[in-house]
Amino acid sequence: MLFIARWLDMLAMSVVIFQKTGSAFLVSLVIVARFLPMGMFGAFAGAFGDRFDRRKLIALLYASLLASSLTLLVLAHVDALEVWHMLAASFLAGIAATCDNPVRRMIVGEVVGIEKIGTAMAIDVATNNGTRTVGPFIAGALLASFGIEGVLLADTVVFAAALLAIARLDYRGQARAAGEASIIANIREGWRVCRTDRRLMGVLVLTIVFNLFAYPYVGLVPVIGASILSLGPAEIGLLASMDGLGSLIGALLIALFARQGSYQRIFVASIAAGIVSVFLFALTSGAFLAGSMLVAIGMAVAIFSVMQNTLMYLLAPAHARARILGLLSVAIGINPLGFLAIGWLADAIGPTNALIVMSLAGMAVFMACRRAWWALVTHR
Repeated sequence: MLFIARWLDMLAMSVVIFQKTGSAFLVSLVIVARFLPMGMFGAFAGAFGDRFDRRKLIALLYASLLASSLTLLVLAHVDALEVWHMLAASFLAGIAATCDNPVRRMIVGEVVGIEKIGTAMAIDVATNNGTRTVGPFIAGALLASFGIEGVLLADTVVFAAALLAIARLDYRGQARAAGEASIIANIREGWRVCRTDRRLMGVLVLTIVFNLFAYPYVGLVPVIGASILSLGPAEIGLLASMDGLGSLIGALLIALFARQGSYQRIFVASIAAGIVSVFLFALTSGAFLAGSMLVAIGMAVAIFSVMQNTLMYLLAPAHARARILGLLSVAIGINPLGFLAIGWLADAIGPTNALIVMSLAGMAVFMACRRAWWALVTHR
């Protein structure tokens, strides 16, 4: 349920901020605020996930999101909602997502076991991206019909329902005793494990490349929809849902057809395909072609997401998995730099040219990181 609320408010905030300010840079700050906590707190989230009851942690996250959504709803109702309020709420949602990422994936791994982890991660990503298909579409329709209040009310309902579902969850994961080692010591151990395995380091390096140069396209989809394609809120929501549709297709393809021996090569190929697809998206004209390219981008993003989490889980020693998944969150959390760069470029040279510059830079950096992806491609 966190997934559908994420796409509801992210699109709505982006559209409202662009309507208020006309600034692509400020729109990109919504995404920056959402992902910045991953870089700041991701390693700690993984270590905390090892030491405390995971179900209670998830419940605490949803409670904080429910409080945030209610606050924004009240502010919107009294016509006092400002840009900084939305950015602050986006940052809080980012903290929740940072903690949710390693904790939820540890729960998934413990429930299904090593043999089915790839399929389980694919289903997890498919669920995320199924809501990513529906979320922006619903957000656009609600925004067009009821304004930002309609979106925030839907968010509040989703978070309340999620808390009720968690209260009924029958899960008893194993948490490590708090006295075994300090949080910092656990983080250092996770980093040491990564440094001694070229494949783990390869996944981390390539995750940084993808999140710096490819994924920031997300921040410009509403801007391109409004300023280049001249679409309204409902149409922008439909356009933004296209990469979610592609992501759903990509995740399902992995769940159905991918085999463990090919995971590493699939991971590398998805990064190359994603960067090239962003470049091609920048060259499209017309809503239909733009939507078609977003489907292709979404497929690459989903495959990349499934494989990065699955590989980190499979390659990491069992005792260090939560901490290493936390380090993966840090690598993902580098992407605010990419969003800041693409937002600044969009204001300076236009959103289309910004996408072209970022994707070309991504291709160059990907080739420069040959050692990182070669270790994955050649090792079975």
